[in-house]
Amino acid sequence: MRYAVCGLILAVCLLTGSQSAAPPAAVEMKREGKLRLVGPSRGQDIAEQLERVIDFSGWDDPKTTLAEGLDQLAKIHRLTFDINERAFKNEMVAEPYKIEIAMPNPIPPMKAKLKHVLQRALTRVPTASRASYIIRGDRVEITTNAAIREEVYPKGYQGPVLPLVNLNADGTAFDEVLSQLANQSGMNITIDPRIAAKAKTLIVTRFLNVPLDSALLLLTEMADVAYVRIDNTFHVTTAERAEKLQAAWAKQRPVAAPVVPMMDTGMGMDGGMGKGKSK
Repeated sequence: MRYAVCGLILAVCLLTGSQSAAPPAAVEMKREGKLRLVGPSRGQDIAEQLERVIDFSGWDDPKTTLAEGLDQLAKIHRLTFDINERAFKNEMVAEPYKIEIAMPNPIPPMKAKLKHVLQRALTRVPTASRASYIIRGDRVEITTNAAIREEVYPKGYQGPVLPLVNLNADGTAFDEVLSQLANQSGMNITIDPRIAAKAKTLIVTRFLNVPLDSALLLLTEMADVAYVRIDNTFHVTTAERAEKLQAAWAKQRPVAAPVVPMMDTGMGMDGGMGKGKSK
């Protein structure tokens, strides 16, 4: 069943057989020997739009529903939203689009990234794992963290659940790419000054809906370096120094029983080093 309202499409989106990540970005070799991205990038356009800072007027009418709020954002920012009704039904929410999002308190005006406004609205949807969103094709799918986890991670996975990041790098310096990911994820990414030359490695790749640690593993491999996770900080250095730092950190703060939160801001709780395998 499809529920349409003024440019907002609320659809039953089945997770079975769907993929959250975009297909691998096509790459072509130019005559001068440089790799360049080719192929569609609508998902990346949406990701960039969600990162833009907007002047949000707020929602103060206590009767404002999720459908109405999304419809307003869709009209102003020329986006299309889908609601994954199956994901919400799995958490005993039958009609998520009817939920009043300005209750018990209004959502005030703010100057913030569009994604933060969307996340603020989704906090008003009562689900066990919390409502969230994912970019799918040419639209933004409203879903649950449990559904995202099931789709993105392998069955039985018990590790940390980190923010999903998006990247469109077409000859972008490695250090600039890391800065973009830190800004998106809200997590700290530091670079060892002793790898300054490799920090300028030009990256040609495209990520969509990729967990932060997976993105870092692939990117550090491209730059021939490694990363180590210390609490909520990812430090990029040489493979040798990463291994030594990981060992030193393990002695200083032994790992207790793992704590695995559901995906929200995506803050995982354990540490790990990335070079060939993310721990």
